[in-house]
Amino acid sequence: MSDLFFRRADLAGNEIFIKYYGTEELQFSLPAMHYQEIVVLVPKSGKLHAWFAMFKDFDFVHYIHDVFIFFCSVVVWNILRKFHFTVNDKSYHEQNLSSSFLVMLQIFMAMPMRYLTQVRVSSQRVLLSSCLICSWFLAYIFQGLLLDVISNPLYSPNIDTLQQLNASGISIFTSNPSLMDIFNNSPKFDAISKKLTLNSKIGNIIRYMIKNRNVSFVTARRKAKWIIKFFRGSTTLHIMQESPASYLMSYMIHKSSPYAPRLRLMLGRIEQAGLVEHWDEDSEYSMNLKRRNTIEDDLNGISSLNISEVSIAFYILLVGLSLSAVILISEFCVRKIRIQGFHYRKGKKKYAKISQNMNRK
Repeated sequence: MSDLFFRRADLAGNEIFIKYYGTEELQFSLPAMHYQEIVVLVPKSGKLHAWFAMFKDFDFVHYIHDVFIFFCSVVVWNILRKFHFTVNDKSYHEQNLSSSFLVMLQIFMAMPMRYLTQVRVSSQRVLLSSCLICSWFLAYIFQGLLLDVISNPLYSPNIDTLQQLNASGISIFTSNPSLMDIFNNSPKFDAISKKLTLNSKIGNIIRYMIKNRNVSFVTARRKAKWIIKFFRGSTTLHIMQESPASYLMSYMIHKSSPYAPRLRLMLGRIEQAGLVEHWDEDSEYSMNLKRRNTIEDDLNGISSLNISEVSIAFYILLVGLSLSAVILISEFCVRKIRIQGFHYRKGKKKYAKISQNMNRK
């Protein structure tokens, strides 16, 4: 702009956003070449843990329904047991809620049920069969969910609005000086405007964003797409949905330049001939071709499933073994204390009896 202003040049070779730049000496060539939307490139949210993903797909209402069905089954089973209770059945099951709870728990946990073959009452058979089928469906749903979590990892919600961007507290950078006032049009963006910093080293910003996930970058949408493809950031970078502004883009010339009419005519013919769109398509094709080569290189290095990706089951097993060991040790200690107490009381009674006999003598 300084070269145009001081007439050291007649045309700026790069497209510029059409807006007021504080001087009347410069103007834009018509027609405009592009309509460009300004977006914010932010880091993608982190991956959700498998446990959070499971609770995310099944909300609290689903769990309430499952618990409600289970306890209703317990109550109905207890009623049926009391209604068809006989003396001969007492050796197998007591007619109380605790035994009914254990029976239904075995059914819903899909455990081997030899008791199913011993039921003679049709109503009880129908109830147990329906509960068993229900438990199968629940087990298959959870298994499918866990498989989906392992094969398709879930992520936290991305930053998609300027309000979320301000609340996140991440730094905001741009490499274009003409975008430094993009957040000055509204008072509600004052906090974001104060965070905006000019930095021309785009590569360093994007690499830092991919590595640390605590910075964002304001640029044109076309350039943001190019950055994602060039840095292979489809899994780490995200274009925010809310756009702060949109501009027409054109070439800038000096107002009193003698070449202004010819430059307008030349640029108008270039636009009418579709050369600008043709150049964009060629650039897009070259970029996709380069990206295809990198994707083929990545496919050659595909690795098998890692044991760390299914480590949750081993953690659960470790917790269960630890709890069982603690309970076993506590039961052993309690049993030992009871045996010692029994021997102590027995010896005390024996000593008291001997003392009583000696006193009689």
